[in-house]
Amino acid sequence: MSLINFTVEYDTLQAVQPVPPADVDTVPLSGTVRFVPQMSAPAQAAGFAPRPAGVSLRAVNAVIDTDGQLKDAAGGNVGVRLVACDPVLGLANLPYVVQFSLVDASGAAVMFPMTSFEAPATDTVINLVSVMPVPGAYAQGVTVGPPGPAGPAGPAGPAGAGGGMVFDYNYNSTTAAPPATQQFRLNNTNPALVTIVWMSKTSAGGADLHNFLGLLGVGGRIAFQDFNDSTRFAAYDLSAATTDGGTYVTVPVTFDKGSGTFNANQRTPCTVVRFSA
Repeated sequence: MSLINFTVEYDTLQAVQPVPPADVDTVPLSGTVRFVPQMSAPAQAAGFAPRPAGVSLRAVNAVIDTDGQLKDAAGGNVGVRLVACDPVLGLANLPYVVQFSLVDASGAAVMFPMTSFEAPATDTVINLVSVMPVPGAYAQGVTVGPPGPAGPAGPAGPAGAGGGMVFDYNYNSTTAAPPATQQFRLNNTNPALVTIVWMSKTSAGGADLHNFLGLLGVGGRIAFQDFNDSTRFAAYDLSAATTDGGTYVTVPVTFDKGSGTFNANQRTPCTVVRFSA
């Protein structure tokens, strides 16, 4: 029984190798190359009497000679002959796995990846360079399909932490507007009974807070604490829209928690935990 064969070639195989002290050069490689046909079971070749012939293909060994060419033996013929995917075999395809065992001119082993390719159905010439994978590309035989449809939206995540912006103020115990520059005032000296906070648009540090305070709204949250005494603090939820007073803003609030009272003319930072809902 005669089957179609094809030829595999590979010319001038070389590797990049450092040459002391720091130069990089290319050197020819040599060694063995093994072509292993991938058949899960012997092929049933039809058309032979008195019954179909069972065909099982063997692996074929070749060499990369010292001149860098693929040959059937050292010093032999260029190229190696392999069985093609002959229609008589009845195979949809016939892949070959190529295994390399190579060394450089000094005899040191060189890592060289396995590759594979599909055998042609006709007597032709294949250069391994044309079938070896390009670095970074998908392996031969891997088909990348189109992107799938977008999946359903996931559940909402937990609420994020508050912004935590801090502005320095000086507390003034007067229970009426307007606060002087760099001051805040409360409409009650007892922080737990406060329903209105007046805040200057200029902080104790001299910062212009016009735009920041303009962001405060219903659902926001602010807190004050004495600079030197953490037991004197109060946290409030904004209960209504703020009112612009020109040099200050009026902030309606509801007391949430706190302790102690504030000392007049004491530096008292304000933390904006949340500007609005």
